[in-house]
Amino acid sequence: KSSMNDGRGAVLITGGLGGLGIVTAEALVSAGACCVVLASRSGEIKYADQGLGDRLETLRASGAKVVLERCDTSVEVEVASLLARVRDDHGPLRAVVHAAGILADALITKQDAESIRRVGEPKADGAWFLHSHTVKNDKELSIFIMYSSVASLFGNAGQVNYSSANAYMDELARWRVAQNLPGVSVQWPAISGVGMAAAMDER
Repeated sequence: KSSMNDGRGAVLITGGLGGLGIVTAEALVSAGACCVVLASRSGEIKYADQGLGDRLETLRASGAKVVLERCDTSVEVEVASLLARVRDDHGPLRAVVHAAGILADALITKQDAESIRRVGEPKADGAWFLHSHTVKNDKELSIFIMYSSVASLFGNAGQVNYSSANAYMDELARWRVAQNLPGVSVQWPAISGVGMAAAMDER
C-alpha cells in the first residue's frame, strides 16, 4: 500500500476492461492507487452483461483517476507506445498487472499454429514485452503481476494453447524473482460472475 498511496505515478492493468481487470482496479484503488490505466485491445468494456460498466463508473466516482487506453499486447510496438504514454502523461509506473488473454479451445488434434498463436501472443508475448520495456525504464516499478491459470498447473482438456501460455508467465515470474525483480504469477481458477469463464457459462 505504501508504494502506491503517495499520489505519484500510475498503475497499469492490461486486459483492464475485462472482469478481472475491473476487479483488480477496484482492489488497487482501495490499496491507495491514485491513477489506474486500464488497457485493452478494443478500449471498451469487454462483457456488456456483467455489470462492468456500472463498476467502472463507481470506480471513477471514487476520486481515483481512471484512464482507458487501447493496446494489443501481442504487438510489441503498441506495448512500448502505451508504456511511454503512461510515463509521459501520468508519471512513474508503479505497478503492472497483466490480465490480458483470450481463449481458443480445441482438442489437441484440432489445434494448429493459428490457435496457438492467437492465445499465446497476447499472454506470453505480451508478458515478455511488458517485462522487456519496463526492466530498464521503470525504476520505481515495485509490482509486476501476471494473471495465469490453474490450467498451467493441472492442464485442461482443450486448452493446451492456454495452458502453455500461462506456464510461460509462471516461469517468467520465477525468472524475474531470480533477477531480484518484482514478479508474481497468479494461477487463477475459474471465476464466477465476471470474466471469460463467466461469459462461457452464460453462453
